[in-house]
Amino acid sequence: PSYSVDFAIQGKKQFEFRNKQHRIGGDTCIATEIRLRDGEYIAVANSDAMGKSLQGAGGALVFNTVFQSILKRTQAATFMQSYYPERWLKAAVQDLHQVFASFDGMMAVSVLLAVIHKASGQLYFINAEHPWPVLYRGGKATFLGEDEFIRKIGFESERSLRVLTERLRPGDTVFMGSDGRDDILLGVKEDGTRIINQDEYAFLRKIEECNGDWDTLIQKYLKDEENLTDDFSLARITCSGIPGSTLEAADQIQEIIRRAMMERNQENFYGALQLLRSYPEQRRAREILLLIGDTLCRLRRYKRAAPFLLRYLHLCPWEERVLARTARVLIAAGYHEKAIDIATRLVLRNPEDADSRVLLAECFRAGRKPDKAREILERVLEDSAQHERAQRLHRELAAH
Repeated sequence: PSYSVDFAIQGKKQFEFRNKQHRIGGDTCIATEIRLRDGEYIAVANSDAMGKSLQGAGGALVFNTVFQSILKRTQAATFMQSYYPERWLKAAVQDLHQVFASFDGMMAVSVLLAVIHKASGQLYFINAEHPWPVLYRGGKATFLGEDEFIRKIGFESERSLRVLTERLRPGDTVFMGSDGRDDILLGVKEDGTRIINQDEYAFLRKIEECNGDWDTLIQKYLKDEENLTDDFSLARITCSGIPGSTLEAADQIQEIIRRAMMERNQENFYGALQLLRSYPEQRRAREILLLIGDTLCRLRRYKRAAPFLLRYLHLCPWEERVLARTARVLIAAGYHEKAIDIATRLVLRNPEDADSRVLLAECFRAGRKPDKAREILERVLEDSAQHERAQRLHRELAAH
């Protein structure tokens, strides 16, 4: 797979220093490569610090310093490289919030934090009151994660932190930008009042009119520079190819799966495993990895099944059903910390989902952390008093 990241950034405030013109503003764009638990990632941040001119620039400076520190720590510290992307994003937001909250509301920043899994094209992101990212696919521009955000970094948020995901395909482009992309001067009324664009969908139309072309889009903004009423920043992430199976290989995979399923239907699980393992490309054939893992589970060989399911998730991290299944298999295999990590990924993606939270509680109980399990279950029962699994698990914990 191949990715490229482009930035365009321009501060609104101009000033002269030593006979040269300069600009200052509160927008920031950052991108770098990091390694996390399941592979190589590209981390991207687009932020907009609260306030004009020097105040905004001060916020941008603080954001840059803290986020660069997080990135360097990730590149150097083994414990941070052991995080899955959902947990890494949450930790980054918490670290940033801790710093900005110390300014007691005098400094805050809206930000879109994203990481892209290079092997699979899976995009993960958190939106802290920033304009929605845009996916450009097949000539159509659409918002990602509409109405899903937490408050600006530096302010306490009533909403649960949620990691949003999107599976990128070859040819996809993701645009991230500050509100300067929307706050365009359309004209001036007779009384001198400025008319500012209020239509956030105008940005989608701009992208479509430019056919997603970066240079054309930037020229559209900067040629009418006087119409920009705020700092302006855009980031573009382009996905230009994710490898897949050849047609011939895909046919071979489907034939092996068909024959293996026939063996499974006759409860000849060992025969099915022999067929599945005969395929030489099994390390890259995700369907076969999943079926080997599932077949080993049928034989209750959970420790043998776990690596196959984890390798499948490395290739297909968007499969939330398999995430839940893998967490349960890891519990059965006795890999409780790994089970907690997998279940945590589900909860960070779906913080309001009772089933995911109960699964995490089961993982904590299996890992001999009853207090954490009980705390989760009590919150679930506050929201869903009739949840049977939560009730049963809560009773079992109370009995011990």
